[in-house]
This record gives sequence, C-alpha cells and structure tokens, in this order.
Amino acid sequence: MSVCPQCGGSFPEGEAFCASCGCAAPKVEPPSTRSTPDETSNPYAVGARTTNSSLPRDSEPRDVPSNMIATIKLCFKQGGVKGRASRSEFWFWILFLFWTVVCPVFGGPLAVFAAFLWGIVCAGPTLTVTVRRFHDVNLPGIPAYLLLLEVVVFILLWYYGLPWRVSKFVETLILIAFPLVAGICLLAILIVALIPGTKGSNKYGPQPIKREASQENDAQNSEARR
Repeated sequence: MSVCPQCGGSFPEGEAFCASCGCAAPKVEPPSTRSTPDETSNPYAVGARTTNSSLPRDSEPRDVPSNMIATIKLCFKQGGVKGRASRSEFWFWILFLFWTVVCPVFGGPLAVFAAFLWGIVCAGPTLTVTVRRFHDVNLPGIPAYLLLLEVVVFILLWYYGLPWRVSKFVETLILIAFPLVAGICLLAILIVALIPGTKGSNKYGPQPIKREASQENDAQNSEARR
C-alpha cells in the first residue's frame, strides 16, 4: 500500500486517487531488466580489451622500424597516405633510396637505366612515406604532392615542350618558378623530417609505437616471472 505524497494518507488497494485529498497515486515503473554494461563488455571503456576490434586498420598504430629491412617491408606492405610515419621510418627509407637509386647513377649506362626503373617503382612508397611523415607532426602532406606534380610537369615539358607559344619573359618566369617551388617543398620536407611527431593521437591517427621492443619486453617479463 502506497502513501499519498500530499496529505500522508494511504491509497486504498486498487484505487488511483487518494480518498482524503484526491491526489493521483504515483506511477511505479517496473524495474528494468536491462543490465548495465560493465567495463569488460563496453569496448569504449578505459582499459577494455576486445578480441575482435571494430576499429579500421588505418586507425591502428604503425610500427617504428628498428632497421632498414623492417622499413622496406613496412613501406611496401602497409603503404598508403593514411596514418603516420615515424622519423626512423622516413630516414631509413631515404637511406635505402639513396643506395639503390642515387649511387647506381655513377656505375654506367646500364646501372643508370636500372636505377631509373627502380626509381619509378619506389616513387609511390616515397610519396606515401613523406605524406605520413607530415601527418606525424599533424600537418597535411601538400609539399609532397606539389613536388611530385612539379616533377611530372617538368618531365612533360622537357619531353614535349610548351603546348603554346609564349614570350621569353614568360618562359624565363617558368624556368625560375620550377626550381623555386621545388626548393621550398624540399626545405619543408627536410624540416618536417627532422622534428619529432606529436605525442599521442592526432587527427591523422595514433602515434607509431615500437612494437618489436614492446614484444621483447613482454617476453623478458614473462621469462622473469617463471
């Protein structure tokens, strides 16, 4: 039997109004059968671990490679312009590119031709790792795209020439603009390649992690516990 909240009287059994003041009986809702999710069942809870993560692959942290071989595998297998690239990944790739593309130029015509073909193969990973390096410092990779576009336009102009007649002044401006824009883009890439990435996640994804080192530490800790 419920008590009237206005006069303190009791409601008769089965009546919806108080017999003394006429106040309506409060509605009592049945207890909810829905269980409250705990931290183990909530995939967004802090510290929650899920076996089947619904996060896309692009949002998973990339590895921080410890050597050049790991960098080559990472750039070719997990390419793309999404995500972030650490400084070690960028510089290991640049060093590999220098050894395989630049150095063979001094080895004769056949080596130059092979280096040219290999440079075409490596153009895609070079662009993507540069863009990801900009993403690591929370910046768009516009200078990398501009540099690639300028190289393509320069090759087309060198091979086909200008499709229309221009004056010597305009031609001189074009010849000055190409190295100027290329120099600005290369300077921006060099600066970004030297500065550290943002701590934690940014708008381009989570911070790259040293997965191999963490796995070795876990293995050492498990052996020490035994």
